[in-house]
Parts: sequence; structure tokens; C-alpha cells
Amino acid sequence: MADRVYTHAGRLYEWIGEYGICTLLMDLQAQDYLCATKARIEDIQIYWQLACVFTNKPQAVKFAQEVDTMYSEMRNRALVENVGRKLDEEIGAHGSNMEYDFDAALDETQKEYSMFDICTAVALTIERASEWDGRYNSANVKWAKDFLFENDIDAEEFKSVRLCNTHPIKISALADMLEDKVKTMNAQDMLAINEEELDLTQQERTR
Repeated sequence: MADRVYTHAGRLYEWIGEYGICTLLMDLQAQDYLCATKARIEDIQIYWQLACVFTNKPQAVKFAQEVDTMYSEMRNRALVENVGRKLDEEIGAHGSNMEYDFDAALDETQKEYSMFDICTAVALTIERASEWDGRYNSANVKWAKDFLFENDIDAEEFKSVRLCNTHPIKISALADMLEDKVKTMNAQDMLAINEEELDLTQQERTR
């Protein structure tokens, strides 16, 4: 136990476990449980951002899990918004007069986001508009709904999120390309970011 006990404001706390952004601690003097966010260790001192006190462990664990779920959902929504903005930017930068280089736009986006992130943003965009916008064909709509279903993504959780704002015809063309590309990709490839290209880009910016 000694290697998991730390001091904070003159009191001793035992590190019980982690639940994402939350750390479960036990106040060894009061025998209370703390759910602390963004805990960090410096030597034998422990610091945190916020903490809630509970008299029993099950309540503390339940709260930690709920807080982590909330933060995860916030991060997911922010990620989808950022991917949507990046796609809008890159599609606009790689085309004119209805001729667009979607490969180049996709390559640039993959320097910051994985193929899974990109597919999620595009699928959510199509799924949301499919009920009222006939410019998305049935094949695109089926792909979008299948992708969300197969990856257990609830579109309702993203109903207030800003998605891709690019013209539906262009998003349809991008969706066709994505569907074709991901057919032969494994899970590792889907989640990978082109870190080598990203590093080179960062090096160029710092010169």
C-alpha cells in the first residue's frame, strides 16, 4: 500500500484506481472516498483539479464513471466538429469549378485525423440530412447508417454538433471514395494518423 499513498494539504490519500479523467482516492484519516479530476503526482504529493467526497466506495466509483462518460462525449463532439471543419477547408482548397481533388483533400485531413474520425464525421453529416435532403443518394445513406450502426455511434448524441458544411454533391463524392478505401483497411489502419507526414509538416512550419 505504501507506494500508493500520497500527501495532500497535510493529509494522506491512497490511490485506489483510475476511471479515465477521474482518479478514485481514499482519505486514510477520514475513511472517505474522493473522486478527483486530472490528478497528478509530484514526488509524494498528489494534486488534482476538482474533487468530490463520498462516504462509500460504490457511490464514488459510480460518480467517476459518469464524469468520465460526460468528458468522453464532450471530447467526441469536439472531435467531430474539428474534422468537419478540416474537411470543409481542405475540399475548398483543392478544387474549383466543380472539379475537386478529393484524394489530396483526404491526404491533408489524414495528417491530423484518422480514417475512422473522417468516416464518422461524413457518416453523421449524411445521416442527419438524409431525412430531408434528396441530394444524398440511397447508397450513400445506406453506407452512413451502416457505418454508424456497426461502430455503435448514436447520431442523437451529435444532433447539436456542427458537421460538414460542404455541398452535398461533394460530400457524396467523398463518401463514395471513403467507402471504397475502407473496404480493405483493418482496424489499425482505420485508427492511424499519418504521423510521418504530420511531423514533416510541423518541421516545415518551424523553419
